[in-house]
This record gives sequence, structure tokens and C-alpha cells, in this order.
Amino acid sequence: MSILSVDKIQPIGSGTTVTLNATELKTGTEITVGTGASIFSPAGNTLTLGTNNVERLRITNDGTFTVQTGGSERARIDSSGRLLIGLTASQTTDSNAHSKLQVATSAGPNIGLGNNSTDINNNGRLGIINFNSNHGGTYHEVGVIASRADADHASNSKPSRLEFYTTSSGNTQATERLRIDSGGRLLIGTTSS
Repeated sequence: MSILSVDKIQPIGSGTTVTLNATELKTGTEITVGTGASIFSPAGNTLTLGTNNVERLRITNDGTFTVQTGGSERARIDSSGRLLIGLTASQTTDSNAHSKLQVATSAGPNIGLGNNSTDINNNGRLGIINFNSNHGGTYHEVGVIASRADADHASNSKPSRLEFYTTSSGNTQATERLRIDSGGRLLIGTTSS
């Protein structure tokens, strides 16, 4: 068994290969890889980046990429390109069999969208979910769920509304169809009461 003992390797240039066998040990704090270089694990092995089983990144031999913090797996990109949060395997039900994002927690999924600006004015965007179509080679927003400020925001007042958009036949641009304003009014086919 050979041991590589260095304080620092920097940089490793394009086309350079450093191979560490599974039985060899690298101790230290960093390896800096230059442009065009790569770190890889031979087929059939797992590449693990991290100091212990608490925080680490792993790429397994089946092409799965995982992120682990606090000793638990937090996120996974599987070999089919799905992003799984709170799951270690895809949930293949009829409703989400093709979903590229799957989230699960013991308390139920909670996905937060937010605007971290300190100055949010009337109609300011708080969070938007876009549904797009690429038919014909051009992306179009064909459905939208949006949350916007319903008036200027202040430290003690943050009125908001929800807007729902769909696209009618013969069009390529979504139009607002339904709104729930900050007063709880349901507006259908109009943006004002």
C-alpha cells in the first residue's frame, strides 16, 4: 500500500489525473482542481466527498447523487434525473410518476417561495409557479399561480393576493382568470371588485 502525504495540491491542470485507490488514505483539508480537470471514481465504486458520515456528497455507481447533512440524507438526484427531497426512492404513483421534483416530510411537504427584498410595493412579486409548454420549440407560460403584494408592504402590514392564470384555445399567453384578494374576496374574470 502506498500513501500520498501532502499539505496541499494546487492546481491540478487540464488532462492531469490523480488516482487514489480505495485502500489509500488522503488526509488534509483541500484539493483544488483546475479548469478542465476532474475527480472521478472508477466504475463500480462510490465517490464520497466529506469528512465523515455527518456532512457529505456522494455519487454512487448507479449515477445517483446524494447530499447528506446532520447524519441524514437530505436530497437525492436519481439516475432518471428526479430531484428527491426527504425521499430515498421515487414515489411512482399515477399522479407523479413523471414528476422531476418529489418532496416528502413526516409533517407534509412545505415548499417556500419568497421575495427577500426589503422594499415590496403594490403588485410586487412574492412567489410564482409557472407551468410551461415547449410545443413547437418555444417555451410559453400556459398556466400560472402567483402571489403578489395587494398594497405596499410595511413592517406591520403585508397584504397579499393569489392569482390564477390559464391559456385559452388559440392563444399562447396565460390570462388571469381568478383572484383571491387580501380582503378574502374571490374575483372571477376580473381583477377588481
